[in-house]
Amino acid sequence: MPTPILCDFSEPVLFHKLSELYLDSHKRILRFHKPSRFSLGIRIENTVLEIIELSYLALSKQKQSKLLILNKIDTMLKMLSMHLRLAHKTQCLNDAGFAELSEKRLEIGRMIGNWIKETNNDKMKTAQEVRFSPVPSEKA
Repeated sequence: MPTPILCDFSEPVLFHKLSELYLDSHKRILRFHKPSRFSLGIRIENTVLEIIELSYLALSKQKQSKLLILNKIDTMLKMLSMHLRLAHKTQCLNDAGFAELSEKRLEIGRMIGNWIKETNNDKMKTAQEVRFSPVPSEKA
């Protein structure tokens, strides 16, 4: 059953999804075997936390800086996918837990992908505006 999250409508939906991912992964990591909990479990938690932090950072940046941060988040989501696969293969995560966390990771990945596309489109629009804007004529 999904963890209920109090809605704060001042933040984008992405941050609510990231919170859900963290809370669900934390709950499942507590059930890992002790050696895996303090190695792979910590990696998973830290990766999710860093994705959350970078998302807030990207929200406050402009164009090129935002794009660099979003690409880093995308790479970290791929690393998270690998960590989850390893946890499943080492039987730290059962099939249901792996499916649930992977589904949430995919949904967040789609949101980040759309954010990257939107940022790229904004970047291209401003470049076209600069290129095609009329040059002010100087009147003597």
